[in-house]
Amino acid sequence: MTTRIIVADGERLFREGLVDLLARQNDFRIVGEAADAVDAVQQAWREQPDIVLAALDLPEGGGEEAARRIRKVSPDSKVIMLVPPRGAEHTPFVGEHVHGVLRASARATQIFERIRALHEAETLREVRVPFAAEEPAPGEPEPLTPREQEVLQLIARAWSNRQIEDALGIQKSTVKRHVRRILRKLHARNRVQAAVFAYRDSQVSHEGVTKS
Repeated sequence: MTTRIIVADGERLFREGLVDLLARQNDFRIVGEAADAVDAVQQAWREQPDIVLAALDLPEGGGEEAARRIRKVSPDSKVIMLVPPRGAEHTPFVGEHVHGVLRASARATQIFERIRALHEAETLREVRVPFAAEEPAPGEPEPLTPREQEVLQLIARAWSNRQIEDALGIQKSTVKRHVRRILRKLHARNRVQAAVFAYRDSQVSHEGVTKS
């Protein structure tokens, strides 16, 4: 049974990384991406998805308002709200419009499980329960060195190896070595997934980097 999904999040790198993760699952099909609430509602009306993953802080109206409008134009769609990794002042009520809540720091396997549980539920009553915001899981990411954290910040800004090399004043081979270690430590398959980790764990800052 294929689950048709729309991902709505204002952070482009996070959204693209999440789409990449979901698309690797054989039973998931991405039918839309939205950068704001208006686009999310329009795509839901057009595609009638099974699941909508929507950020709480979605631009142009917010995730909760988007969920309310999505349920009007696509009554059979079920909405999972993604809330910030930590420090959220408000957690949406799980009820008529929002069917589950997950922190953006949830591991990929947790998100997959929630999506499948929602899609397989026969009635909405079965899925109107708060999902665990954060759960312990094996294989936690390894700590990064200060230099690796700098490289990760630049990866999250979509910089190329050449740009990182120039910015940090290090050799091309050194950049490649740092990238390999970052991917291994974060259990990431590619740079996009590493960027998703950086954004969800608030490791991207606007501070400068240190040139060697």
